[in-house]
Parts: sequence; structure tokens; C-alpha cells
Amino acid sequence: MGTAYPYTTTIRRPGLPDVYLGFPFWHQAEHASWSLADDLRNTQHVEGTSVTWSPTPDAVSPLAPMPTDPYAVAELIQQEDGALPMGHAFPDTFSRLKAQEGYEAAQRIHHAACLWLDRDESGED
Repeated sequence: MGTAYPYTTTIRRPGLPDVYLGFPFWHQAEHASWSLADDLRNTQHVEGTSVTWSPTPDAVSPLAPMPTDPYAVAELIQQEDGALPMGHAFPDTFSRLKAQEGYEAAQRIHHAACLWLDRDESGED
């Protein structure tokens, strides 16, 4: 295999490019697929969005797993805010982090990233 991520969770969004999330192990891609499919019930997304997992197709370069460092996550949050119309950003930073790390870890990391962003915006040292 020619990729560091031999398994992929694929998010198909009608009218938008597919999103390919890479994982080193099949059970991670499977878990991410379940988590993201569950998120379709409570997040804004393009109607008809579907989530599956599979071995990484030959012509696909999947996105690397999310960083778990709050500062790196904060940078990603800043990049996504307001960048796309509502629903077009699925999966967002939190959804991807939750799919990868589980709810509790994602909540802890995302919260720390948001605190860092709030502190940074307020100019506190």
C-alpha cells in the first residue's frame, strides 16, 4: 500500500467534493464512520450526505488524522469559522475530533482549544 492511511472514512456530500479521512487501522475508520453518520442527526449538513469506510482507494489521498494538541486544533477552528455556507463544512473540527478520539477526549481537547482562542482574542497573557 502506498499510503500511511490504508483505511478511509468517506463523506459523500451531493454537489460538493467528497471528504476522505485517513486512518492507519480499519477499526478507527469504522468507528469514525459510525460517529460521523450519527452526527448527521444533529448537525448541519448537505441533504443526502452519506458516510462509509473502506480500504483507501488507489486514487485517493486521504486527510491525515486530526491533531490532538489544543493549539493545533485552535488553528483549525480559526480556519473553518465562517469559511463555508452553513452545512457545507461537515464534518467540522469537533465532529472529526469526536469521530477519531471519542466524545470525552474530543470535548476536553476542543474545550482547551476554545479557551486558548478566547484568551488569544482577549489579548490576555
